[in-house]
Amino acid sequence: MKSAPKDGSLIVIKAVSGGDRNDVLFEGLSNWRSEDKPALHDPLTGECFSKERTITGWMRHDAPYRIPGIPVGWKEYKEG
Repeated sequence: MKSAPKDGSLIVIKAVSGGDRNDVLFEGLSNWRSEDKPALHDPLTGECFSKERTITGWMRHDAPYRIPGIPVGWKEYKEG
């Protein structure tokens, strides 16, 4: 994955579970980017249980979440 572009370009990534079976957990469009996550508070007590933070990594192209699993391969995405 060292050769995968980390400039925000969409690519097709394959990620596995790791361990003995190495089940494919994700294979699809992704890009390297950062997403800001707001702090989360308990609605009853007001207690903060997750501080505001920025996550960076291989993110699903259609969601503000990292891809699941361990990235093991990639290929260029060609539209159309």
